[in-house]
Amino acid sequence: MRLPAKHVLAILFLAGCGACSAPQSSGQPSATQDEVSAGTEAQEQEAAAAAKAFFNELDADHMEETWANAGPALKATSTSLTWAATLQALRSASGKAITRKVKGYGFTHHLANAPPGEYVAIGFDTKFTNATAVEKVIFQKDQGQWKVVGYFLSKSFTAKL
Repeated sequence: MRLPAKHVLAILFLAGCGACSAPQSSGQPSATQDEVSAGTEAQEQEAAAAAKAFFNELDADHMEETWANAGPALKATSTSLTWAATLQALRSASGKAITRKVKGYGFTHHLANAPPGEYVAIGFDTKFTNATAVEKVIFQKDQGQWKVVGYFLSKSFTAKL
């Protein structure tokens, strides 16, 4: 018999990030539907490239290196040590990422308690060696580059009885 047990974990360095969104409903904060768009194919490709670079560092356990591409909203509310330690804590029990598939994109200009700007949330279905999860990464456009400002991990474990 398999019983799913859900753990929702999040890094919310945008204090009270009440409007971080991606087009899936997974218990994380979200913007109202009319504030979010799927974006163009070109926007999605650009955001996907930023996510790939972020996950390359994260999956290689280079938590500190992800700070180099942190956005202003994250840097204003956290430190590199806190960010890296929290990423490590979130990911340590999951094991290595085996597969990761994009669930969707959510582009917006408004996040609660964050300055106006361009933001994108990208949701992923991810299989790790020890869990399956929905990952969500939030990016802020800064000087023409997508910079990470948030990371969410919603894990599902299976218990055998």
